Amino acid sequence: MNRQLKRWAHLAAVLGFAFGAAACDELLEVDLPAQLGDDALEDPTGAEAVVTTFIEHYDQAVDLMIWQLHGHEDGGEIYLASPGTNAGDVTYGTEALGGPRSGTQLGTSSGYEGWFQELSTSMRFARFLHEKLDKEWTVQLVPNRARYMALASLYEGAALTRLGESMCEAAISAGPLLAPSELLNLAETRLGRALTELAALPGGDVAVPYGVATSAKNMAYGLRAQARWMKGDLTGAASDAAQVPNNFTAWVTRDANSARNNKAFFAATENRYAELYDVNSWWLPANRTNPVTGQPWPAVIPFTGYVFLGITPDGRAVREDGLPVRTTYSQTWPTARTSVPGIDPAAVSVTRVPFFFGQVQGAGGASARPIHRRYAANDSDIPTVNWKEIILIRAEAAGGQQAIDLVNVL
Repeated sequence: MNRQLKRWAHLAAVLGFAFGAAACDELLEVDLPAQLGDDALEDPTGAEAVVTTFIEHYDQAVDLMIWQLHGHEDGGEIYLASPGTNAGDVTYGTEALGGPRSGTQLGTSSGYEGWFQELSTSMRFARFLHEKLDKEWTVQLVPNRARYMALASLYEGAALTRLGESMCEAAISAGPLLAPSELLNLAETRLGRALTELAALPGGDVAVPYGVATSAKNMAYGLRAQARWMKGDLTGAASDAAQVPNNFTAWVTRDANSARNNKAFFAATENRYAELYDVNSWWLPANRTNPVTGQPWPAVIPFTGYVFLGITPDGRAVREDGLPVRTTYSQTWPTARTSVPGIDPAAVSVTRVPFFFGQVQGAGGASARPIHRRYAANDSDIPTVNWKEIILIRAEAAGGQQAIDLVNVL
């Protein structure tokens, strides 16, 4: 595994709802480990327990991904391997990014193991259940057979979507290495199968258990819109997105009342192991290229920085050069600095990325640093399909005044 800290090539919502395709310059090959407990799941009376299993593991996977993948990259800088994150050892060295940055050590990390294992486990059990129901277990053995098949297809597609958006390459069950587009193609196939299976049910839909979603159909359309958007199929993504009603959300959480550990809150907000990034003006782009486009990085990488965000009187939040608009309040940053790119004196402050200043554990130095506060508590729910993201997909496809009208809905 390449241990160099890698930068994503596009703007993503900080510690948020969805992830874009990660760029990397070295392959990550993984053989799935054997799963313990398969023998105990050979009994068709355990079908519901398998459903619970793949929902729970998907929950844990996304929770870990938000902290490990996004936290280590665009969202913020993690200084210590915080308790309960399964992030492995997180050690940083300035040589990896071409530093230096005062008071900071940046560089290598390991953290794929936890979320990848959870995601693989979810996919493994979803596939296991679907195969059993399709080939062996009849409706007499499993009265909810058709419903469980649809949910298994839904969650296998969900896991494949998360793999396709975050891995350079991955092997499934020791199979061949698959590129992100191939993983997303598989996700699209599984989600299409879920929609077909749901349509055959009485009423054409079911709720997803444990308060995950009121509609499995809406969840499937939302996930497939994500997968198609990441593949570059904007027309297909917009078609799926149009099927998802406003105010619909599908959650990763298995139990709405669970006291599970929201790791982004627990490790960042509560225990303060990470700070949000300011505009990246210290990157040294010489001899470094964007692995997605093949073009050299600019002196200041666009779409970085999540503090003191502003909006201009004409509604612009991003400048022509790709940098986010900042308010003059940026000049009062607690740590001394020579300049903060993107300041617009006419801009007013917006709260797209809530944060507060505090001492970050392991960061060194006495200065306060920006700490995210997107989530309110350890049991804050995390969406996997969010209607606001769906509207942005529709807006991108529509363009023009229709796009403006859609964004204004938000």
